[in-house]
Amino acid sequence: MPPEAFEPRPQVAASHYWSRSYNSKERLNSYWHQVDEVLRLEARSALEVGPGAGMVTGWLRRAGVQVTTLDMDPALHVDLHGSVTDLPLDDGAVDVALCCQVLEHLPFGEAQPALAELGRVAQSGVVVSVPDATPWVGKAYPLYFPGWYLQEARGRMPSSRRALVRGLLRREVRLRDWVFLRLVPPTWELGGPAWELSRPPVPRGPWRPAPGTEHFWEVGAEDTPLERLIESVHDAGLDVEQTYRVPENPWHRFLVLRSRPDRSC
Repeated sequence: MPPEAFEPRPQVAASHYWSRSYNSKERLNSYWHQVDEVLRLEARSALEVGPGAGMVTGWLRRAGVQVTTLDMDPALHVDLHGSVTDLPLDDGAVDVALCCQVLEHLPFGEAQPALAELGRVAQSGVVVSVPDATPWVGKAYPLYFPGWYLQEARGRMPSSRRALVRGLLRREVRLRDWVFLRLVPPTWELGGPAWELSRPPVPRGPWRPAPGTEHFWEVGAEDTPLERLIESVHDAGLDVEQTYRVPENPWHRFLVLRSRPDRSC
């Protein structure tokens, strides 16, 4: 679809991405999930579409990931200028494509071509987040356990019971460390699972983003339920490996996607 086929939504000033109001605690939690998903996919290289303030960019680069940034706004000083629906990269150019809080700025019909492009340039997977306005009631449990502390304590823990008792008596091993390692499952070291009500008792009628706002659509709005977005994912030749909402910021829904071997897009 050519740019003139739809009326673009207003573009925010570049300084907006560095403002105190934009980078809230909730958004920082979402940044954590962006980084965590890319690192979980063991990416050595990544394309980041819509880097905003560059917090995730810097984080990933310091973690050893070669990040290429792309945006349509030249004021953001990105590596590549262009649209997510027509990425200026070769097939399989990066390990992971990261595109968070971007697709809703395009008409919903452009989501499938954009997802297909992201899948085309990514070898290992695609990480996407979009706004989800569906009512959400839940929490994460436990909220956080310091993984670095538990990993370090596990490395110092004696391998035998006799050595453990000796270490405790000599105060070479902390009882606190042993108790934490016994009680905390390894899967909780980077934040626990989330509990949520499947049908929150929140009154809500049909709605859609108002004209003149930045978003063309959001998950949970009229005509764009989650099922329709997942259908667009499949049409783009991708499978949903997992999808979840960030408990500390449930307005952000993440989708971790993998290319199908038989994709024809």
